[in-house]
Parts: sequence; structure tokens; C-alpha cells
Amino acid sequence: MKARKNKYPPKAVPLNFNEKLPELKYRKSTLVNRDKLNPNISARIEMEKLLSPHHKTNETDKIKRLGEAGKRMLYKILSEPSNMDYVIRRDAITALSNYKDADSVLLLVSIINDTNEDEVNAGRALDALAVIGGSGTNKLLMQYYEQGRSEYIKNRALKAIVSGRDKVFIPLLREILEKHKSDYFKIKAYESLRSLGIRVQKPRLKPIPGNKSRVVRSD
Repeated sequence: MKARKNKYPPKAVPLNFNEKLPELKYRKSTLVNRDKLNPNISARIEMEKLLSPHHKTNETDKIKRLGEAGKRMLYKILSEPSNMDYVIRRDAITALSNYKDADSVLLLVSIINDTNEDEVNAGRALDALAVIGGSGTNKLLMQYYEQGRSEYIKNRALKAIVSGRDKVFIPLLREILEKHKSDYFKIKAYESLRSLGIRVQKPRLKPIPGNKSRVVRSD
């Protein structure tokens, strides 16, 4: 009787390393030609790149270079319900301070007044108002400091005021330097007054237990 042969595959398979992988041929239609893009789409792509957490949101020259198309994209990001990405939205508020016009101020004010808006975003809007500057925005900052809807909004308005370095705020800065409970705001008011050319005495700081360097904690 003949022995039955096993039909198993061979244990070793010869490998040839000289084989070349086939080159992928992309169609030209699949490649994005930015020169032929709609200017609004191109501005949206560039603006989202600038608002990415990997980039600095204070790149004012690049943001201003996008012009009116870039400003429209910022308005869209901040006003459309579909654009609720927190990081992009937060940085778009900061970027809006590059466009110092009435429409930008109105949009920032609406963000601050919106009770459904995250207070961190409202704080960013207050900082943007301080960057825009002007008598109207200074009055708004004073109003939010005195009549803000929460202590957080009041503190953020005060933080924007002491960083603004405007002569209108000199009486308030003196009052903060003398009477405010927070060492952080006292130091900021002192720095603002000195930058405005006013000679004032450096405030005495309350000692923090275990803090030998006397570094002021940011409240």
C-alpha cells in the first residue's frame, strides 16, 4: 500500500527583497490648489491654523493680513452654533481684538452679556476690550468691574483695567494700590502707575506661609 503524501504548505518560503512597491499615482483633481480656492474657504483654513493651540494667538500681523475675509471668519466662528469648539472659540475671541472697529466691540459685549456663555470666554472678551482701548471700551470695563454678574467677571474686568495702562484709570489704580485686599492687584496697579510716569510707593505685601521668595500668587 502506497504511503499517503501530506499536502501541507512548505515550511519555508523564499523572500525576495529586491521587489519594488508600486508607486501611487494621485489624481491632480484631489490636490488642493489654494490659489483657486474661494477666498472665504482659504481665509477659514488660515484662520483655524492661527487659532490652533500649537500656534500663538497673538500673531497680529498674520491675522490682520487676512483682512475682511479673516474678520468674517471670526464672526462666523463666534456667532454660529455649529462652531462650538471650545479652544478655537476661546482663541477667536482673543484674535478679535486685532480688528478695532465697532462691530468687533459689539460682538465682544454680546459674549460678555450672554449668561449661557462660559465665564472664561467672557473674561477673554474683557481682555480683548482692553486691547482695543478707547473711551467707550474703558467705560464698559468700569461698568463690568462695578456691576458684573459675578465675582469672576468683576475680577477679570479689574485685571483688564490694570493691564490696560490708560490715564483714565489713574484714580481707580490709586484706590486699588491703597485699599485692595489682593496683593496681585496691588502689584499690577503699582506697575501700571509707574508705566504712566506716576511715582508711587511700592505696596507692602502680606507674607505667605512657606513662601520665602515673596512671589505674589495670581488670584
